[in-house]
Amino acid sequence: MGASSPVARRLLKIKQTLRLRTRTLEYARFARRRLHWKFRQKFIKTRLGIEPVRNFLIDRKYGGWCGGKFRTRFGHTGAHGTSSADYYQLRKLFCAENGIAITPSDVLVDIGCGRGRVLNWWLSLELGNRIIGIELDDRFASEAAQRLKPYPNVTVISGDAVQNMPADATIFHVFNSFNDQIMEPFKERLYALYKDRGNVTVVYQFCQYLSLWENDPRWVVEPVRTKTFYKSVIIRMRKEVS
Repeated sequence: MGASSPVARRLLKIKQTLRLRTRTLEYARFARRRLHWKFRQKFIKTRLGIEPVRNFLIDRKYGGWCGGKFRTRFGHTGAHGTSSADYYQLRKLFCAENGIAITPSDVLVDIGCGRGRVLNWWLSLELGNRIIGIELDDRFASEAAQRLKPYPNVTVISGDAVQNMPADATIFHVFNSFNDQIMEPFKERLYALYKDRGNVTVVYQFCQYLSLWENDPRWVVEPVRTKTFYKSVIIRMRKEVS
């Protein structure tokens, strides 16, 4: 049967039609998922506009607005852009229901602290703990350091989180700060620094690279028990491993 025969032309047309329909269906599915995500971010995450107002009012107590989304200048290193967590979500993460009990001896570290909203949240608990923010982008690190200068228990470090972890840290917060190429050495650095103590907790919000932790027997991964907008987990160093 020749390529120009009526049957061949008919078969080719059917194949082209099927490919077009397949692409159309794939686009429609993508569009629906995108629309659903946009709807959740605009209405569910903000709780119909309540949370941006709450964020703004609490931010003002600590020297200025900490919101906004910003592209990173360090994408080539594996770093992600800067955005700020909602106070409402932080309250649901750092709670007894998730086994997070901040004691007076805990040293709190926010990895990729951006403009410093998580630092604000910890300050609002009025516990007096040592609080450290580590931010790769000096624009935001300098801003947060200047804004929180009145609080002597807060330190903001401008630099690489993997290289600037404090030796006495006990609780870390990570909000999808970087890709898997950095998450792996970050995890290894945590273990190297704190394996002799063992009492290290990582609150991993929007945990896109969770498999790196789940597949490592040195760490115990527990999903949060509270309902959060982004998938989040609590990660602890396994005590029996020395």
